[in-house]
Amino acid sequence: MSKRYVSIWFRHLATDWFSLRQPQLKTLPFVLRSPSHGRMVITSTNAVAESKGIHQGIVPADARAIVPELEVQDDKPDLREKLLTRLAEWCIRFSPIVAVDLPDGLLLDASGCPHLWGGDQHYVKDIAQKLNARGYDVQLVIADTIGVAYGAARFGKDLQVISSENHLNVLMALPSEALRLEADVIERLHKLGLHKVRQLIKIPSPSLRRRFGHSIGTRLNMALGIEMDAARIRSAAKEYERYSGECLQKAYEQTIKATSAPNSPGALRRVRASKSVATQNVAPAAWTSSARV
Repeated sequence: MSKRYVSIWFRHLATDWFSLRQPQLKTLPFVLRSPSHGRMVITSTNAVAESKGIHQGIVPADARAIVPELEVQDDKPDLREKLLTRLAEWCIRFSPIVAVDLPDGLLLDASGCPHLWGGDQHYVKDIAQKLNARGYDVQLVIADTIGVAYGAARFGKDLQVISSENHLNVLMALPSEALRLEADVIERLHKLGLHKVRQLIKIPSPSLRRRFGHSIGTRLNMALGIEMDAARIRSAAKEYERYSGECLQKAYEQTIKATSAPNSPGALRRVRASKSVATQNVAPAAWTSSARV
């Protein structure tokens, strides 16, 4: 079984969370601020503020000069990590292995899961729709490696499913920022005109390491699938055993569909067994569809 990974990028994680609790903010240009080096700067924006030219890193006073009606509130320390942790627990319904990808994402090891939804396309569509319904603006991609899924989710052209055959083509077209490199490395790459992954792949590995450090070679190998990409896993087998979520319900539905004679004694026994497994255990509140995250 080939490995498949989903990267979920929450475009406006913090401001979405505030808007869920203050619905009037959804239609207003809205930002969060936090102190940095002795001054207040914008740390998060919503889609409305972005459409008016407001971005992270600028001073709220300058932003208000551009958009006088700008709504500004104080950011919450550690909000993103706490929120992503709760969302990771909620996403265990889609995969038994979920990792928090700070500051604005989640990673799912989806190996063996998409077929329960009828394939990759239906799988990622269901994840996106359920997160959208909870009030979060997301972009997500499924691919063979974490590196390509991450890069395509943030810098791709609205791709949701990257097939194994198209993996290398997508990687080559991504910008160098998609490799999750340090800011100073990206700056040096740009000064040398190295803006795309396809340019980096042509350079011998020893030369890359000598000029830009070991991380760039490691990130390239991870994106290519040559090296394993370590992720901070949130879920555990014991937790997953307690969860009677949608994976089990999907398996139950598959059992019914795959049975040519659904009323036969053998089929009925399999259906009862699946239904029993799916209903015996009660999921923790943070993982149920009604949980507020």
